Amino acid sequence: MYFIQYHIVWPVKYRKTIITREIGSYIKQIMQEIAGGYQWEIETQGMETDHYHIQICVQPRFAPSTVVEKLKSYSARAVFKRFPMVKNRLWGGEFWANGYCITTVGKMLNAGQVKHYIEDQDITLKL
Repeated sequence: MYFIQYHIVWPVKYRKTIITREIGSYIKQIMQEIAGGYQWEIETQGMETDHYHIQICVQPRFAPSTVVEKLKSYSARAVFKRFPMVKNRLWGGEFWANGYCITTVGKMLNAGQVKHYIEDQDITLKL
């Protein structure tokens, strides 16, 4: 049994405002297909014109960087294939920027509760 869930955010290359309703709808569809192929569960996803958010539950065998790599690379290829005119607004052949922000999502405990629990276990604090 596991519960490993991430909130991941990454921008479009150069923070270009490229994601339209049509492209955004397609990105959501593609992300579902990618996640399904790995048996990951997308809790939710959303985006603005220049960045993308996903909340996803994955198996422990997948490193967070692997999850991001798969989602970004496969979705970028799919977007370029479906919307070739997007390449004209980006140079270098990349849809997504290199970086990303990732945080874990707790199911039952928040960060403060976990910190308190761990500190409560520290024998050095009780001496």
